[in-house]
Amino acid sequence: RRQEGTGRRLEVDIHDPRGPVLQAREHELLIAIVRALQPRIAVEVGSLYGNFLAPLVWNMIQWGGLVYSLDLNTDWSRPYIEAWGLMDRITFIQGDSKQTVHQLPDGIGFAFIDANHAYECAKGDYEGVWPKMAEGGIVAFHDVWPSVDAEDWLKFGPSPVRQYIRDAHPNAIH
Repeated sequence: RRQEGTGRRLEVDIHDPRGPVLQAREHELLIAIVRALQPRIAVEVGSLYGNFLAPLVWNMIQWGGLVYSLDLNTDWSRPYIEAWGLMDRITFIQGDSKQTVHQLPDGIGFAFIDANHAYECAKGDYEGVWPKMAEGGIVAFHDVWPSVDAEDWLKFGPSPVRQYIRDAHPNAIH
């Protein structure tokens, strides 16, 4: 939805009772957003096995976009990216995002944060990516939990990270 005078604002809740794995309909929605934006630069923080990263790269190459992947262990997603034949279309940055986010370029049009799901970690990833975002860009999150110890994450309702972003950047993209 669009609010007059505040630029782009997008809020989408996708609650999938099957658990914290990115599901097909979530992939479809995120890729639809990327296709609509056609960002010059996209980032995934927390790529794990590359299940979303590969389709992201595949779509970004259609308009010559660049993709960056930040993860503690990029070796997990590399085989999947290799299987898609996309290794030359992505920049992997290995390490803790708190220490590596500075390596990202400015002008990010789409960022997907799906790393450590605890509040402080997701908030930190947002704070690291936000200053590098292009105007009109979108930051999306996947299953942010209130704490690292949250075992039954389905009980927790709206993410406290979302509230933090609303408070810190009321006219920003959510």
